[in-house]
Amino acid sequence: MYRFCFLSCFFIYSCSHGKYLSNEEDSKLISELIGKFIVRDSLNQSGTINNNLLAYEYYEQENIEDGYAVPPPYYTSSKNEFDFINSVELNTFFHDSASIAHIKHQLLNSKKIAKKYKLSTLDIVKLGVKNRDPNSWYSFFLPIFNADSSAVYLQYDFYANGLGGYGEGNGAIFLKKNGEWEYQDFIPGWIR
Repeated sequence: MYRFCFLSCFFIYSCSHGKYLSNEEDSKLISELIGKFIVRDSLNQSGTINNNLLAYEYYEQENIEDGYAVPPPYYTSSKNEFDFINSVELNTFFHDSASIAHIKHQLLNSKKIAKKYKLSTLDIVKLGVKNRDPNSWYSFFLPIFNADSSAVYLQYDFYANGLGGYGEGNGAIFLKKNGEWEYQDFIPGWIR
């Protein structure tokens, strides 16, 4: 019983002290991070930028009788905290228990949060976005922060020639060093 109370208090504490996106300052932060991602990975070469942030679909991990995990739904937006940790592999910035709880909270609330933000503050001229073809576009997901807001995960999906053509999705981790966000790791995703 005491263990349950301790874990419950720890979960509530960790969720209350993490980074949540909620105001104009955070909107500028999202645009800054996505802008750095666009420039760093040369995402400015083809396609327009969708002004709407995408939300993640949270799913509960299910196990079959022999203890093996049932694969998640096949959507690039389907994630849970364990799937997220596996996608960033051995990255130490998201593996502590406070960050895992914080990640789960952000994933569970991403639909509600993503609706509040538009990427209209992105300066596509300054970022060098060359192709504004409406049939090729990038869509960015809501950023996922670790518990102490020293690391953030960003993800995008790209489609060329509409949804039936070429597509890919990848991610990146940025770290906050000396008050500035710096690109740390490329996280490969999917391609078709």
